[in-house]
Amino acid sequence: LVGSEMCIRDRIQEVKTEKEECPEYEDSARCTGWKLAVQPCLLGDKGGASAGTAVGCKKHIGMQSLYQDEIEAWPELQCRFSAKLIGAICKKGLAVGTCYLHSKLGVQHTLNQSVLHAMAAVIRRWGKQWVIGGDFNCTPEELKATGWLKLVGGVIVRPHGPTCNDRTIDFFVVSNEMAHTCLLYTSDAA
Repeated sequence: LVGSEMCIRDRIQEVKTEKEECPEYEDSARCTGWKLAVQPCLLGDKGGASAGTAVGCKKHIGMQSLYQDEIEAWPELQCRFSAKLIGAICKKGLAVGTCYLHSKLGVQHTLNQSVLHAMAAVIRRWGKQWVIGGDFNCTPEELKATGWLKLVGGVIVRPHGPTCNDRTIDFFVVSNEMAHTCLLYTSDAA
């Protein structure tokens, strides 16, 4: 998506970029016509990079922080969730976020439930026009079963096929008010 002239915004999860490298990646994106805000990764127990997220848009489109202080106040969201207000698509802009849930634990695990609830606290402040793209590390059906969609007032918008091996774990959640705008994907009502 990043190379496409037709794309006006992008969300990326698991960037695996350490904090000191983030400005370099943001500058590189700017040279190719993009604005990019990179949230650094974490280092795992064995020192390997894990998580990290980014939100971007074409450089001629406005992009600003969105409740950044609130996001930073939730340690559960560190390196797992980021968001920006993109000055396009909707009259007052579109809140665009990306998330990366803990892998290999399951969506019902306490760590992932903590991330989801912290995300919900932030998302509920955004209003009616938002979209989250993420590596939820669970299927749309598993996420729906948690009740999180009702909590945030959103619906799942998923690709027609699998995104990782034979499972669909990378998909979007959009606000109920934005669901009608999703033409290229199958939507599952909350």
